[in-house]
Amino acid sequence: MSVVSRGALALGASLLVLSSAHTVHAETVGAATLEPAASRLRFAGGLGFGLAAGNARPGLAMSELIPPPLVFAFDGAWAPVPSFDFGLSLFARLGLGTPHQCPAGGSCSLASSGDLLLRARYHLRPSAALDPWFGLGAGLEVLDSHSEHTVSNSDVFGSSHTVKQSDLYYGPVLALPELGLDYRPKRSLAWGVLVAASIARYTALKSTTESGGDPEGSSTARIRSSSLHTWLMVVGQVTFDVGL
Repeated sequence: MSVVSRGALALGASLLVLSSAHTVHAETVGAATLEPAASRLRFAGGLGFGLAAGNARPGLAMSELIPPPLVFAFDGAWAPVPSFDFGLSLFARLGLGTPHQCPAGGSCSLASSGDLLLRARYHLRPSAALDPWFGLGAGLEVLDSHSEHTVSNSDVFGSSHTVKQSDLYYGPVLALPELGLDYRPKRSLAWGVLVAASIARYTALKSTTESGGDPEGSSTARIRSSSLHTWLMVVGQVTFDVGL
């Protein structure tokens, strides 16, 4: 066998070894970065701020019922594949400060509201360290506000009693689009931020009155209007993934 033939055979063998090594390395890297096909459970909790716009009912702005709130977010989901998950979300909002509609000379406790939603999310890069995603949900919203004021009794002793008013608004969340970005240092843990904007309307109002510690009456009225309101929320959250 000539020297050229021997050299060609040696070069060919070297290229084959290098090609095999490169293939094994690529497969190893791919196995390290790709998520497994098995389904997973995802649980998240977060804290943020919100801002309301629109009307609760004709002539009553949301800003009069509840001041800008602190937002607590909780989420549980099932991911049949890494890119999609379907779950249940809860946004609980606690107003910071006194509502504008508090009666003169009276006092108001902190107003609160919340959303309970069914939602779906799509993850654009579920196996990468930075994972942007978007989602859409719909469900139910409630808002609870309380106020009280003192009323003078019509007697010679000049006594008085306290009247307490409780209002509960509720209705559907027609849509809640959301955008998020997660940083995932490892497969089971992620830190991120989400921005959500709900579109909702109240369809009923339940009012309860208590006078001098005794129940005075309760009524439920339909809100027959097309008044819409929006909650804009920005939340930082932590997500835990559990494989099934």
